Order: sequence, then C-alpha cells, then structure tokens
Amino acid sequence: MERDRIPELDLLRFTAAASVVLFHTTHWPAQRNLLTSTFSYGFLGVPLFFMISGFVILMTAQSRSAIEFTNSRIARLYPSFWICVLLTSLVLALVAHRPPSLAAIAANLTMQPHMLFDEPYLDPVYWSLVVEMKFYALMWVLIVTRQMKRIELFLTLWLVLGAIGMFVTMPHWVHSLLIPMWASLFTGGCFLYLIRSRGDTKRRLITYGASVVVSIDYALHYQDVYLHTTAPVVEVTVAAIILAMSAVFLLIALRKWSLPRSRLWLWLGCLTYPIYLLHAEAGNHIWDVLGGDEWARMWFVLGLVVLASIVLAVFVERRLCHAFHRALDRGAQRLLEKLGLREDRATAMR
Repeated sequence: MERDRIPELDLLRFTAAASVVLFHTTHWPAQRNLLTSTFSYGFLGVPLFFMISGFVILMTAQSRSAIEFTNSRIARLYPSFWICVLLTSLVLALVAHRPPSLAAIAANLTMQPHMLFDEPYLDPVYWSLVVEMKFYALMWVLIVTRQMKRIELFLTLWLVLGAIGMFVTMPHWVHSLLIPMWASLFTGGCFLYLIRSRGDTKRRLITYGASVVVSIDYALHYQDVYLHTTAPVVEVTVAAIILAMSAVFLLIALRKWSLPRSRLWLWLGCLTYPIYLLHAEAGNHIWDVLGGDEWARMWFVLGLVVLASIVLAVFVERRLCHAFHRALDRGAQRLLEKLGLREDRATAMR
C-alpha cells in the first residue's frame, strides 16, 4: 500500500467513474428498465470527480516547485490518455467506419483540441479533462507566484466569484478562466484537504458548507440537460445526492470513516481513469454493431471496457506513468543544470 494514497478516495473515485459509465451505457438500449432510471443520476459522478480533484491536487501542489507539479500532472494524465485516444480512433476507423483525420487525432492527443486547434473531441467525455487542466493552471499560477501560503484566501475568493457567476454574466475570457460552474466543487475539495491536514476550524467548515450550497444550486441549474425534467422530486433527489456525497467526503476529511487496508482500493482507483476514457465513444460504437439483445450487448461491452482498463491499469497506470514521471523529472533537472538555474520549491502552506 502506498503511503500517499487515501483508500477512501480511491473508492470514491471508482464510484464516480462507475456512476458516469453506467449513466451512459444504461441509456444505450431503447428498452428502459429500473437500471436506466437508477443511473439517470449517474452524471453526478462528474461533480464528485471535481471534488476529489480539488482535494488531491492541493495535496500534490504543496511544497512542490512549478516544474515538479507540472511533471506530476503530465505523467498522471497523458500516458493513459494517449493510448485511449488511439484506441478510440481505431474503433472509429474499424468499427464505425468514419476514421478521424490525422489532424484531429494529433489535436486530441494534446488534450486541448478545441481550444488550440478548433478540432472536435474524439470522445465527448474529454470535456471534463479540459476543465481539470484549467484548475491545474490556476494552482500552477499560485505556485509560481509563491502564493500557496495564502491558499485559503484565494479559494474563498474563487468560491465567491463562482457564486456571483450564477447571477452575473461574465466576459467570456473571465468565465473560461474561472470556470464558475465547477469552482465550488474544486474549492470544496481543497477545503476538505485543509480540514484533513490542518484541522477542522470553524472558518473552514463554514466555507466548505458554502461550497456545498453553491454546488447544489449549480447542479439544479444544469440537471435538466441530463434528466430532461425540472420536476420537484427530481430536483430534490439531485440536491440530496450532492449533499450525501459531500457529507461522506467530509467524514473522510474528518477521519471519521476509514476503510480496512487492502490493495483492492488501490486497484479500483487505478481502473478509474481508463474506464472513464474508454467506455463512451468506443464502447457505444462497439455496442451498436453487435447483434442480439440490447442489454446483453451492453454488459458484454462493459466487460470489454473493464478488461482493457485492467490491462492499462497494470501496464500503464502502475508502471509507465511512474517511469514517465521519473524521466520528466530527470530531464527537467538536466535542463536546469545546463541553464545554470535552480527552481525553489513552493512556499509551504501555513
């Protein structure tokens, strides 16, 4: 068991991924059933992802230099992503018979195809990675400007600006930079990390509570895009789910709930990213060309996705990512030495 991993977060991460996967896949069959209704709320796994990211990224960013932080994010995100982009491209070419252009593939490999090259996402789920990278960029700026010691002030300000975004139309560039719809989730996760690592002060608990309220309000604004209804019972259910996952996460931060030590949680965490990247576009096209019962085809495709994800977890998530990270650190160190430079680590949070 790795010391820097929190088993409860691995389980939450897998739960979030499974929710999103089942939200998509149970809507493939035209014949609806109880699973379709149950996992109609699976889109709320994405907000949970963003909360987890806030927690983990702040934990990663403390006492690291900008280069160390950048290398850790590149090594964590890109190896599996590159392979999944290529696998999805292969499915589009061989199964869907609409091969993407080399320009589209190359643009998607950057993880910023639309913003940098005006190319569409090869898989719609990539949009959430773009949001993640904007959050990383904001944290990187705080590290470079040596403002990590003022992290609570900046998080509170970002939360307030995000809340204002519900009532005020912001210029496009400001909206793109501050991502107000998701700011409360990232800041909530960050405050949970501060609560766990530095204590549950009244101010942190109140600010976290405010982030939950803002997150619920935003969820009620966009839930009809996924559920196609604004019925009171549906909105109450959405609010209850956000509140429940926020409460569970708070228990983890307060160390009031913990899992027994097991490598199972580690492997569930490692499966999360490849499952998320492979299930939607590639999985849907494979499901579409198979014959037979719709639900049987769905479970078969899910099995294929899980099998491919296990292979990626073993050989990429657990091996290649670590090797790639070490290579990036060594390369950055050699470059700094050649330039006669030395980068100080980020100022520690107080």
